[in-house]
Amino acid sequence: MRTVDLGMLLLFQSGIYALLEFSADGEIRNFAVGNGKVFVVTDSQLPQLQHDLVEEKHRDISNLTHQNRVTIVLPFEANKTLITCGTSDCGYCEVLDISDVTRRIYWEAVTVTSAFDKSSVSFLVDVDGGKAETEKYMLVARGKLPEHCGSEDNGVTLRNTLESQFGGIFSKIDTHGEASISPESDAEWIDGFQTSPPSHSYLLVNVKAGPAVVVLRMKKSRSKSDMVRSLQGAELQCCADKARRKLLSSSVVVSSGSPVLWVGIFTAQEPHDPQNTALALYDLSQIKDQVPPHFSCSPPCTAQKGSQALSPLAVVFRHSSMSSVAAEKRGSWIVLYIGTANGELMKIVLDKAFNAGCPTVLYRSDDDRMFPRMLFDPVDHQYMYIAVRNQIRRVAVTQCGMYSTLRDCRAAQDPSCGWCVNSKRCSIRDECSDSNWISIPEDSFQKELISFHVFKVSTELTLNLHLSVNGSENPRFTCTVIRENENLCNSSSVVFPNCTCKFSSQRLPANVTVTVTIEDQNITEVLKLRSCPDITETSPYDRFLGKKITKNLKWDCNISHIIKKAQQRMYFLHQLRKFSLSQELMVQFYTSTIKSVITSSITVWGSSATKHDIHRLLRIIRSAEKITGVKLPTLLDLHTSRARKRSEKIITDPSHPGHHLFQHLFVLSFKSTLMLYLVYQPEIFSLEPKEISFHGKNNAVLRGKNLKLVKKIRFRGSIECNPKETPVLNRSETTLKFNIPSGNKGTVQVCVVTEDGQCHGNTTLTYGSQPTCTGLQPKNTWTSGGRKIRVLGNNLRFVDAVLVHPSLKQITLNSSEHMWFHTLSQRENKGAEQFSVSLKMGNSTVGCVDKLSYLPDPEFLSFSSSKVDSEVQVTIQKTADSLNMSNEEVIVRGLQEEKQFECVIDNIKSTAITCKILGQNKTEIRIDSLKIMIGNIEKQLEIPQSGGSVYVVVILIILVLLGALVGVYIHQKSKQQMSARMNERLELLESEIRNEIRQGFVDLQTEKSDLIENAGAIPFLDYKHFALKIFFPEGGPLASHMIKDIGQLIFTKSFRNSEKHVKDKIEVGLFHDQDSIKTEADEKCQALAALIRDQTFLTCFVHALEEQKNFSIKDKCIVASLLTVALHSDLPYLTQLMEDLLESLMDLPSNAQPKLLLRRTESIVEKLLTNWMSICLYGFLRESVGQPLFLLVSALTQQISKGPVDAVTEKALYTLNEDWLLWQAQGFNFSSLKLKVLFAVGTDGEVSEPLEVNALTCDTIEQVKEKILQTFQRKFGFPYTQQLREIDIEFEKEGRYVPLEEVDGTSEVQGDVTMLNTLKHYQVPDGASIKVMTKKVHAPLSPQTSVKDDQNFSTKYFHLIDPDIDRDESNHPERKKLKLKEIYLTKLLSTKVAVHSFVENLFRSIWGIPNNKAPSAVKYFFDFLDVQAEKKKITDPDVAHIWKTNSLPLRFWINILKNPNFVFSDLEKTPHLDSCLSVIAQAFMDSFSLTDQQLGKHAPTNKLLYAKDIPLYKQEVKAYYKLVKDQPSVSSQEFKMFLQEESKKHENEFNESAALRELYKYMNRYFSEIILKLEQKDASPKLKEEIHRVKDLFEDMKRSAWT
Repeated sequence: MRTVDLGMLLLFQSGIYALLEFSADGEIRNFAVGNGKVFVVTDSQLPQLQHDLVEEKHRDISNLTHQNRVTIVLPFEANKTLITCGTSDCGYCEVLDISDVTRRIYWEAVTVTSAFDKSSVSFLVDVDGGKAETEKYMLVARGKLPEHCGSEDNGVTLRNTLESQFGGIFSKIDTHGEASISPESDAEWIDGFQTSPPSHSYLLVNVKAGPAVVVLRMKKSRSKSDMVRSLQGAELQCCADKARRKLLSSSVVVSSGSPVLWVGIFTAQEPHDPQNTALALYDLSQIKDQVPPHFSCSPPCTAQKGSQALSPLAVVFRHSSMSSVAAEKRGSWIVLYIGTANGELMKIVLDKAFNAGCPTVLYRSDDDRMFPRMLFDPVDHQYMYIAVRNQIRRVAVTQCGMYSTLRDCRAAQDPSCGWCVNSKRCSIRDECSDSNWISIPEDSFQKELISFHVFKVSTELTLNLHLSVNGSENPRFTCTVIRENENLCNSSSVVFPNCTCKFSSQRLPANVTVTVTIEDQNITEVLKLRSCPDITETSPYDRFLGKKITKNLKWDCNISHIIKKAQQRMYFLHQLRKFSLSQELMVQFYTSTIKSVITSSITVWGSSATKHDIHRLLRIIRSAEKITGVKLPTLLDLHTSRARKRSEKIITDPSHPGHHLFQHLFVLSFKSTLMLYLVYQPEIFSLEPKEISFHGKNNAVLRGKNLKLVKKIRFRGSIECNPKETPVLNRSETTLKFNIPSGNKGTVQVCVVTEDGQCHGNTTLTYGSQPTCTGLQPKNTWTSGGRKIRVLGNNLRFVDAVLVHPSLKQITLNSSEHMWFHTLSQRENKGAEQFSVSLKMGNSTVGCVDKLSYLPDPEFLSFSSSKVDSEVQVTIQKTADSLNMSNEEVIVRGLQEEKQFECVIDNIKSTAITCKILGQNKTEIRIDSLKIMIGNIEKQLEIPQSGGSVYVVVILIILVLLGALVGVYIHQKSKQQMSARMNERLELLESEIRNEIRQGFVDLQTEKSDLIENAGAIPFLDYKHFALKIFFPEGGPLASHMIKDIGQLIFTKSFRNSEKHVKDKIEVGLFHDQDSIKTEADEKCQALAALIRDQTFLTCFVHALEEQKNFSIKDKCIVASLLTVALHSDLPYLTQLMEDLLESLMDLPSNAQPKLLLRRTESIVEKLLTNWMSICLYGFLRESVGQPLFLLVSALTQQISKGPVDAVTEKALYTLNEDWLLWQAQGFNFSSLKLKVLFAVGTDGEVSEPLEVNALTCDTIEQVKEKILQTFQRKFGFPYTQQLREIDIEFEKEGRYVPLEEVDGTSEVQGDVTMLNTLKHYQVPDGASIKVMTKKVHAPLSPQTSVKDDQNFSTKYFHLIDPDIDRDESNHPERKKLKLKEIYLTKLLSTKVAVHSFVENLFRSIWGIPNNKAPSAVKYFFDFLDVQAEKKKITDPDVAHIWKTNSLPLRFWINILKNPNFVFSDLEKTPHLDSCLSVIAQAFMDSFSLTDQQLGKHAPTNKLLYAKDIPLYKQEVKAYYKLVKDQPSVSSQEFKMFLQEESKKHENEFNESAALRELYKYMNRYFSEIILKLEQKDASPKLKEEIHRVKDLFEDMKRSAWT
């Protein structure tokens, strides 16, 4: 068996997976592709990815002193470099190795890009260097610079890319001086590119003056000055239906030759308009030799100023919220990829005439996430990248595989997809290289799949069939034409893709079935063959009628003639658009030359037209709409209009032969007739709901009139060629009920369809994102149901119903202030059980994050009542439960005969409910019984009745006496036998105890300590996650919101200037201001931020809240942590606030005993102090205390696992806590084993080099796996690639491997309890070989990956502690031994000795003073406490000692000692480890105590363990306090600088806006109390006005959000 290096195995396993998405550390600001790689830019990093999004390297680009935004990322592939430019400190550029972005080649402080909140565009351009080779410049178009960076103009410059170029790298001058293009008003730069040949550089820009969209063009020249002088440009106009004067995104389609095709997304800036954005196609080669009036050149431009307007070649698509576009040319086709602001990626194909096919959706996000930019994969063009917030995704741009037949593949109208004959599937061309590939022809938008033509030769007719496909080769191809199960053809011929069938003319007209076979694909259609006579334009029929009519008065030939003539005239309309004719003239041309042809005799032949003919005519009208850019009358509109006009003439002309046919219907006038016609048309008044998720909606209601005859509902969206229809489920004259199908995001038109196929009425429906369920409040309910559960999440208004699995019954989701539902009864399920909850929309469901727990119904036992004044106080006794019922959920009524009195709930505890009944008109209330209603539960309690109990007591006494007599007799009988057995057993027990005590003494004196001394790399948590665990130890949604979301807007530094915010009105600059509601939200947060920086307000705010009885300790801790987050950027102010609040706390009458101060966290300032200490001491924690703490935790973990550990109870032989001591195990006859562990490599049986692992014979299989993985990480410094549940182990026995399992068929069973398998069970010897391999069934597919997943694990299995069951112990005599815990207390001492050095190192690192200087925060705060003691005239030195102890060790260090998972990542704090750390933490706090404890034999062991060490520690603590006091004081200015530096380090890590919004909730809840407190403090009127302004801002925001 071959062996390979384990490190090579891990490297191989980590690199074999390609990713569909990459999540960056921060919001993605920009990205670029080049050299087969993807370069992503966030605010802090520049990751370098492979083209399949596997990260290779990343570069840190954050700046601690200046805000940095990298706005230019240019891969310079020819030079093998990557050019990046950022905004930090007025700008810089650097050159990086394109293969390794961590390697910097050059850096220069140069102002190239604009301010971080202004637009800029950059790309590389080729220039004629005057030599054989061309040079490259960096063309940069930028917005304005920050004011402090100088007055350099914004505009367009050309920068060097090499040091060898004139002026050096990044210089913008040439031999003629500086060359630039300047806008004469504010400009927003959108895009830019260079074409070749002829080589031109183009720039697209939004000019604020006008406004207007302008395209600029410069020629490729020998110098920068020549390029600037060649400037030309034009204004881009869009569109005919409405003005859209802002460009959002663009893409060049054809960048070489002429024309230069380019597409852009234009917006009318009307967000609620379904056609707000338009995608227009232009030919940029039509730009004339003119300079737009908004721009000037330096040196002066060659061309003169003038205004030219370019109109689009076609407006190919309209949509409510397009945001980005990418384009490519595939043969004669143009393929467009469109991103939308609501999170969809669409694909549209244009033919040679720029007609658009049906849009298809390639990707759709679950929520509304905008795709601001898209780029193609440089290696595989079948994929493209889209950046969404902090993710970049790789999306396939073709979906050929979803089509299973040739017909479907061709119907997709995708030029990338074709039918591969050999593989018999729809695929791209590259996947069908050795086979015939059948695709759509260039004009497939205009052709049916099968077209035909019939012509006559003598008495024989010839039918020519043409299949509208292209083939790379000639496949096997046959045609059959059948009429009434008979082959129609007398003879036939086949040449792909055409075939010919000849037959007699006597066999027409006929409906024939045509079957075309290509290889194994059959395409069948029914064709109607017509017989048209030889009527020409000179025949008498045509001269008389002017129409193509057959002898039998059929109109088929006339319709075909109209279609042909209209199609011919469409050519001239195309030509008029190319000549940029005005829209009005194009519409006039259409009306006179094309519409007149279509409407000729339409009242006669319109009702005879087939669906095929109607579709052809509609296609002509739609093509004309796209060319003219105007909505034209439909075919139905034309037919109806002409029919009405014709009817009016007949009605008003009594001499007309058909006048009498209209008399009984039209007796008044045509106007009255039209009114009569309209009265019976269906009309739509409203649709409920108007907005749903893209999953659809069931049981929608449409209201209107005349709806009885409606058959179905039709939905037509902007991106759907074929409308969707759904049947009516229930109808009346005024309402329709139906299900809305799923759809794409956006607005669709809704109408109702009657029996004749006409669609009436018009309303709109908006498809939005899917709902999300982020939580439930509360998370449990009682078994009988009826509890009100609040659903937390987004878009919950779209939900049809709630499902609580496994029940399929739908529960209505109600909406009042919140979204909620009532739980169903689950009485059939006994005991507590969890159920998953999901939301139903249409036919889809979305799961909730939380599960709903069903707990037993609350059980009410009895009640008592007492009269207090005029009220009756009622106390209801109940069994304890975990339901946490609120006052609103419980209804109690007191019953007095037939009267009922409401009992108002006062308080609900776990075991009792108290309520009171208010007195009514001096009526005496005497309660006979209570009626309690909770949800679906209704319980009646009666007052307990006395009587009959005396007889029961007498009978019981008699029975007891009889039993005692019988017992005495039996006892005397067996006493002698029992005495003999007892003596024998005591002798045996004495011997066993003596042996075990001696063995414990031997172990204590001979055990060796081989614990680790080197920690390697310590996995510290970063600051923000450490702080979050301190601020919000319970976690939850509130805590997660406090870390800044990558998609949020970042405030400028003016937000953080506290004094200015207090005195002045805040003005905050944002990166984006497109959303008015978002801007308003920022304004209210800024105003509140200014308000809390007024110390008068904030102290009144805190005191007002703490005075409220319903303001709990939990609320106080939350408010303190919210204030810490909100003021984290201004730590000096937070410190000043804390000091003032502490002084106020010391002055309270309740703190008359100063030694009790700061002992508990019962006020806001005490929690504020905890947070403050954590912030200030984080650096000291990492530098000095982190390593000793990590070593202690590691040593404890090793010592515990050194001896037996019961896998079920987790008790261990080696521990510090008596409660977790494993003393019940029978016979500690374990031994150590050294195992040779081999790791399976690959699939050919290869294994790694052996790894030596220490284990015990009593270890279970899961414990062996844990020790293998722990040893692996300790040796190699990183974890194994597979987790515990993903691996299996095997034992090599007699040349073959035996699987080792936790439980198998050989496991020992005692009663209903199974013993877990151990190494001893499998008889694994010392030095055995163990092989580790990946499980064959992955965890997600396995219903239970470990026996510990069983809910009844602790009752179904046992390990070292025998189960308490009756059994025959003859086979296991060792299990009869009596076990005493006290015998094993020496193991506590063994563990203490093993980890003692680690404990002492940790303690001394905490109270040690490196370099004789304590942390400045400790010195500063201890001095503050000393000053306060002097102010209070406290002379007892013990008080200051206690204050310091309660502030630092108790409030901070104990929290760290007991929760190392707050400091280190991936650290699992088991209950056993937690108990050991509690013992050490107790010893730590005893070291700070001033009292000497007297310990005896009954003292707890956790106190006795460190009893001898505590006096020494106390001396060290006193010396520590003295050294801190004697240390020179920290000046206020010095400490303020320290705090400001701490704020700057973490200024962008917390979501201050979220904290402010949460603080406002408390401010709003206690608003009147706060105002009252301010009045008591004589606050200024200006401050009161500011408070009311803040409240108004928040309330306005609420109202605007609802509207």
